[in-house]
Amino acid sequence: MTADAKKIVDAVLETTGQALLQGDFETYARHFLLPARFETFDGHHSVTTPAELAAMFAAIRDHYAQIGLKDLVRSCVSAQMQPDGSIKATHETRMICHGNVLHRAAYPVMGTYIHKDGVWQINACQHAVSGTSPYGRALMGQAAA
Repeated sequence: MTADAKKIVDAVLETTGQALLQGDFETYARHFLLPARFETFDGHHSVTTPAELAAMFAAIRDHYAQIGLKDLVRSCVSAQMQPDGSIKATHETRMICHGNVLHRAAYPVMGTYIHKDGVWQINACQHAVSGTSPYGRALMGQAAA
């Protein structure tokens, strides 16, 4: 693992995680390079416009509200700088709900990070979750069931 790559990924995860928790779409959006590809076990979804990213952001926040999310703990477990200057990384996500209850087991997410306009941005991520789960549906750009 490249130490600098890990620091970069951890910083992006912290910033985007706090933006999700606080409802700060502008900060969240700054860290995504569109079009961005989101994947689950059941398929993929390309987000091509800021409006689509905003809809996904809102759906994820709605899911967090439904489960009583208190904290989002994401930790980089592997990060490597690539010859093209991008970073390929894997992080684990833990959703902590009220009462310090883990919503589900930690799950891995693999992502690609690209540096553009002075900001590290997520361009693709593969979430090890079901696309039919409420969270997976939000990632796939689908309305809550």
